[in-house]
Amino acid sequence: MQQTKVYSIRKIDGDEPSTAFPSNNSWKSVESLQAFHQPWGQEKCPEILFKALHDDEYLYLKYVVQDANVLLYEGGNGKMDVTQSDRVEIFLSADPQLQTYYCLEIDPSGRILDYSASYHRVFDYQWTWPDGHIFVTADIGSTDYQVDIRISKQSLNQLGLIHNNALCAGIYLGHCVALPDKGKQNARLNWLTWINPLVEDPDFHVPSSFGILELT
Repeated sequence: MQQTKVYSIRKIDGDEPSTAFPSNNSWKSVESLQAFHQPWGQEKCPEILFKALHDDEYLYLKYVVQDANVLLYEGGNGKMDVTQSDRVEIFLSADPQLQTYYCLEIDPSGRILDYSASYHRVFDYQWTWPDGHIFVTADIGSTDYQVDIRISKQSLNQLGLIHNNALCAGIYLGHCVALPDKGKQNARLNWLTWINPLVEDPDFHVPSSFGILELT
């Protein structure tokens, strides 16, 4: 059995307003997660950098993905179009067994696919994150894209996700290699994950892909 990975999230000093995203200066000294795994497939995936901060009111997440060919699907299916696009992901569980967990998948244009789930792969796509408690900014550059997420601690506590100043979380990247076309129902995707779940088939929805985000 592999050892549980822990990423420590530093608290911001009290001189920045909690109603905004942290400044660039706040991010400079923050530890980055960059050693992501590609458990399935041989095609090259882009490099990904993940950072997080928190203050009294919010959890802040930053993804930077080195991808010069961002693919976004516009199929008219609302938030489900995110599943056919490039996207960053975070899953947050109320318990290590994934009896109740919540998924956020966000594409480079800032569209959010939010849903609740339970093990194994029982999804409720009608569920949405509590209104007014999640905020996203996204930017597509010439060689990369960046997604910043701000989640209220009020909603995290409401959903039972913070225990002893820690969250049970999985961090992932869905890299779109090819968009759906008329002869193919789904996009072609590759996957990166913070923690290799050590399962044969592509699947993030297993306890072994989750680690701990520690609020320090």
